Amino acid sequence: MDDLVKLISTIGFPAAVTIFVLVRLETRLRELTTAVQELRHALIGRKPFRSTDPPPESPA
Repeated sequence: MDDLVKLISTIGFPAAVTIFVLVRLETRLRELTTAVQELRHALIGRKPFRSTDPPPESPA
C-alpha cells in the first residue's frame, strides 16, 4: 500500500501539472494561430482571416 501511495505522489503531481499547463497553453496556441493567419493574409494583401469566417478557398 505504501508503494502505491508513493507511486501516485511521485507520478501524480507531475501529471497534474502537465495537464494544467497543456490546458492553459491550448488557449494561447489558438490565439497565436489566429494572429499568424491574420498576419499572413495581411502581408499578401488579402482580407484578414477571422476565426468566425470560413477559410479562404484555394485556387484550383
